[in-house]
Amino acid sequence: MKNVISDGIEFKIRRTAATVVGLTSGHQKNLIIPPEINGVPVNEIGEGAFFNQDIYSVHIPDTVEYVQKRAFKDCKNLTTVTKYETHHPA
Repeated sequence: MKNVISDGIEFKIRRTAATVVGLTSGHQKNLIIPPEINGVPVNEIGEGAFFNQDIYSVHIPDTVEYVQKRAFKDCKNLTTVTKYETHHPA
């Protein structure tokens, strides 16, 4: 496992999937989580990943299957969470 940061979002990457684990300082206020990072699908938002962050919106790809406890706890300015469709090869 290794951690990777992309566009201010921190991911924990395993062999077959990636988890959003947090944000770095200076992150965007309107987040778009990519469907994959380093060639593996992003399938989870980890526990407390965005805890108490100053974010306004989060766009989550349909590759994300799990949102853990307190992922968005105390995000007082969060007004929009949407799930978007990604292209899946046949």
